[in-house]
Amino acid sequence: MFAALREAIAAHSGDEVKTIGDNIMVAFPMSTADAVSCAVAMHRAVSRLNARDPLLGLAVRIGVSSGEASNEEDDWFGTPVVEAARLESAAGAGQILVSNIVPWIVGTRGRDFSVPAGLGPGCSGRIKIRPRLR
Repeated sequence: MFAALREAIAAHSGDEVKTIGDNIMVAFPMSTADAVSCAVAMHRAVSRLNARDPLLGLAVRIGVSSGEASNEEDDWFGTPVVEAARLESAAGAGQILVSNIVPWIVGTRGRDFSVPAGLGPGCSGRIKIRPRLR
């Protein structure tokens, strides 16, 4: 499974920061839209693996945040890192949760995903991303 996830990371210009157990921390210093598209690609990659072998029963939980973070000794620190970790922990199997700022940053660049309607200024909490069917 990690090979499939790493393919998605590479395809969306992500930088793998570290792995802890079965978690992968990935940074996208250039584009929040790439981060969300990568999350969708990871979800689809796991779905393809499960389609080939339904007994695998694999699922990913993904959290995405954006904001000012600092890079120290090849690791990232800051509020968006903590937010992404908390979102991942709160996500259910197969879910992608993003912080409320992510849809505002991504705007119309999200070709592979949609966000729920009705999001406006002051929106708070978590937002579930819905991968578009292909």
